[in-house]
Amino acid sequence: KLVAAGVAGSIVAAQPHVAVVRYDADGTLDSSFGDAGKLVLGMNGIGVATAVLVQPDGKLLVAGGRQRTELIPSRAFLMRLTSSGAIDKSYGVGGSIEQPAFSFSALTFDSRGGTVAAGDVLASYSKSGVFVRDFEPDFAALGVAVAPGGKIVAAGTQSFEGSQHVAIARAGSSNGSTCCGA
Repeated sequence: KLVAAGVAGSIVAAQPHVAVVRYDADGTLDSSFGDAGKLVLGMNGIGVATAVLVQPDGKLLVAGGRQRTELIPSRAFLMRLTSSGAIDKSYGVGGSIEQPAFSFSALTFDSRGGTVAAGDVLASYSKSGVFVRDFEPDFAALGVAVAPGGKIVAAGTQSFEGSQHVAIARAGSSNGSTCCGA
């Protein structure tokens, strides 16, 4: 299966909705997912999806930014969908989590089977969507990985004196221990 997440609707008119599609291996829409392979979320899904992660049990974690004001996402979100495309209400609060940041742009699993979401903040969550801890890099993380030993490594861009620079940081492990070093 191939899963893609993004947006349906107009971002300019402040009416974007999270959209997810799933394809079979032959490239056709997977009719067992959502509405004939497509899922556009209603009021719970106002925003833009920027990352998706498939769990070993087939459930989908979708991340991005919720649109609270016109044009600008103002709350990062993480939501879980069942393998058929329904919101998994057992995850987080009613199926989703919000974080006070603009958006998440990347997801990975941590060493405990939980999730690390990266964007304007790095946040770690348990398997059931309970917040564990967050880290605040000095840059916008665009990618994230968990290194052997559990340390979180993020990469992204940082503005400095009018130019963009590549930035990489290593944070404490996702189980709550602290570390240091970038």
